[in-house]
Amino acid sequence: MISPPSLKESEFIRFTIGGPVNNAHGEVVELSAENPEELIENLAEYLNHLQGVERWFCPAVLKDNYRKDANWRSAQIAAADIDYHDEDGKHCNLPKELRGKIKECSSRLPGQLMYHTPRGFRIIYVFNHFVDDRDQMLRILEEIQQDVADALLNLGLEGLRVDPVTKRLTQLMFAPRATVKGHERLETVNV
Repeated sequence: MISPPSLKESEFIRFTIGGPVNNAHGEVVELSAENPEELIENLAEYLNHLQGVERWFCPAVLKDNYRKDANWRSAQIAAADIDYHDEDGKHCNLPKELRGKIKECSSRLPGQLMYHTPRGFRIIYVFNHFVDDRDQMLRILEEIQQDVADALLNLGLEGLRVDPVTKRLTQLMFAPRATVKGHERLETVNV
């Protein structure tokens, strides 16, 4: 299981934001705080205010701020994308009852932050240091995918699967309040 930040090893987080989805060029955001708990809260607050057409964040620092795997340089956060699939295996909107069940057990999910999407939810992990080794980060992403899959199983959250894009170094994630395909999302990142 990936552990949360410890004491004062990190006092800032860097990641990339951008939008719309067909624009792979973004900008680096740096958030700071006096302690890890405040840093996590600042990240949640920042993401809660990131709005606009297809506004995305990429949990990495990129060469020339251009989102492609070859440009990955480092990361201090990672995001797991969890999707709902119905009994026929179709990726579709999250049933209301399952959304309620996810809320009920959110404190038992891994990671430090979580927010809903129309078809599932996202979990954000915050590390206590920057990872700048590509192979190490790929191993961490594999571990996160397994960590989340195990939690879904143990919590009885049926129909939910960790999307394989979770293992991409530069995967974009739509912000919780982005407008996607003409629909404004009004979700909130929870600590």
